[in-house]
Amino acid sequence: MTTKCAAQFWDRVVGQERTVATLKGALATGTLSHAYLFVGQQGLGKINAARAVAGELFCTGTGGGARCPACQRLARDAHADFRILEPEGKAAWLMDQIRELNYEATLAAVDAPLKVYVLRAVDQMPAAPANALLKTLEDPPENTLFILLATTLDRVLATIRSRCQILRFTPLSPARSLAALQAKVDVDEARARVALAAAGMIVPVARDYLNNPKQQQARAEVLRVLRDLPQADALDVLELAAAIRKSISAPVEEIKADLAARALQAAETMDTTAIKKLEAYNKRRVSEAELQGITVVLNIIAGLLRDALCHSQGAGHLIDNIDATDLIADIAAIAGAEAIRAGQESVHDARAQLASNVNTQLVLEALLLKLREVLV
Repeated sequence: MTTKCAAQFWDRVVGQERTVATLKGALATGTLSHAYLFVGQQGLGKINAARAVAGELFCTGTGGGARCPACQRLARDAHADFRILEPEGKAAWLMDQIRELNYEATLAAVDAPLKVYVLRAVDQMPAAPANALLKTLEDPPENTLFILLATTLDRVLATIRSRCQILRFTPLSPARSLAALQAKVDVDEARARVALAAAGMIVPVARDYLNNPKQQQARAEVLRVLRDLPQADALDVLELAAAIRKSISAPVEEIKADLAARALQAAETMDTTAIKKLEAYNKRRVSEAELQGITVVLNIIAGLLRDALCHSQGAGHLIDNIDATDLIADIAAIAGAEAIRAGQESVHDARAQLASNVNTQLVLEALLLKLREVLV
């Protein structure tokens, strides 16, 4: 059991006992791998687990009080020997990024016994940069630890997978998710369950939903659209899809404006290269916000279909969206279990299309057209 002040980082990794035990065991016995691949949805603690590992390696304190200077810097992602890297291209890693990483990895650590590199979204890494990274993983520099993060394993280059120890981060049970969310936000169980359904049971996303009135307004728009969908013709469906798209845009525009204001302020002290990097970073953040918005919409629809299936099977006590029981009952009465399952498959298809970078508006239009068939 760790006694150093780095233990505070482990506290943020909730519900991943097996993975945490594996990492702590490797740290305690000195058998840490040179490369790990953390796999799981966003919001399950992958970054916090990486910080916790680095904290165990960097910490100079004994716990029980304030963090040591090393852990303080680590908490701010300001430690010279802890780097979090992410794609700098519009949707993927660039070859120049990996070349720079491979060079930096050969340099000595500054303040710690070793360097820790955390690479986000390696499942978005094209073949050329992935193969360049593979060479470093095959012959890793001394005193360097690589922690790769991915949402899905099958999109990571097989040879990279073979050079890493793979650790999976799994979603919490509904009961644990509910307890974790209520521990973070002062909210009653009914609202917490609605938020978790909208968030796909990911606690940090649910917390953001509860703190963002515009996301809640987007959910209200989705409920309205589903109520109107059975009476809609093809043209109406296109308008309903546009209405949802507009509701998603509202919180994204807030993020875009905030990033633009920060960039304007930062540009006063940055050179041209740094400004270009910041602009690229901001574009990625906006794209991520847009993807998060449509993902929440799909989560809401999936949650309502799940609740309708529960209702049709006489399991109303399992319904999460308890503020929409009339709509759920209508869906169950109109569609029936088999049709509801077909609707769930349509949501699954929409997620796959988003992963393939299909236009959001087209995804929504196709999904609503399929759901209209289910609800008539």
